[in-house]
Amino acid sequence: MHESEDLTEEPVLCRPRKVPLRFHEGSSGHVYTCPKEKYRHAYFEVLELALGEVDRRFEQSDFVMIRTIESLILDASNGKLVQISDDIKIFLTMTSIKIA
Repeated sequence: MHESEDLTEEPVLCRPRKVPLRFHEGSSGHVYTCPKEKYRHAYFEVLELALGEVDRRFEQSDFVMIRTIESLILDASNGKLVQISDDIKIFLTMTSIKIA
């Protein structure tokens, strides 16, 4: 581990750029004081974005229906008496899945 520390340099911040006056809207952008602060902000921004996309992906209406169908199949395979709701029947006919 100590050998690899000599192979890279410490990260440094780029010089803050001045926005041309024609684009200036009154407030200046955030200026980071150290590289650690900049990369910490970028890390949490990416993490929030990834978590939001995972939530969005698994909260879609089709996914909720598929999860309901999965629990119905598991209950039926474990010998429980199951009722197929009208919503599930409509979903299955829309996806051209035949039920017995």
